[in-house]
Amino acid sequence: WTQDPTHVQLYVPVEEGIKAKYVKVKTYERNVTINVNGKEYFIGKFLDPIKRFETEWEIVRFRSKRCIKVIMEKSDPCEMMFDWQYLLESELSLIDTTITHQVLFQVNLGDNLLGQVVIG
Repeated sequence: WTQDPTHVQLYVPVEEGIKAKYVKVKTYERNVTINVNGKEYFIGKFLDPIKRFETEWEIVRFRSKRCIKVIMEKSDPCEMMFDWQYLLESELSLIDTTITHQVLFQVNLGDNLLGQVVIG
């Protein structure tokens, strides 16, 4: 997914033969559902709300893959558009929250490791 100050864009890969007439996208304030050929293909719950009636979608190429691109307007009651750290609730489970007493910085030039700095 990508974002700009007012919108988020969700990219869901699909097979080459899928046509737009076989795709249904439903958005709600905190959910999105994508059906392909009458079957649930993608379901996600947003961490932050969107304006459900300000949504559009299309089939595009993204990073060399054919994708359903869903463009959604962020809903911000304070009218201050902050970057979202995460799009979906499921991303939170991927965060490593282990507290350590050391930090490791690696310095690379291209694919070559030049060195490491350990703090702590």
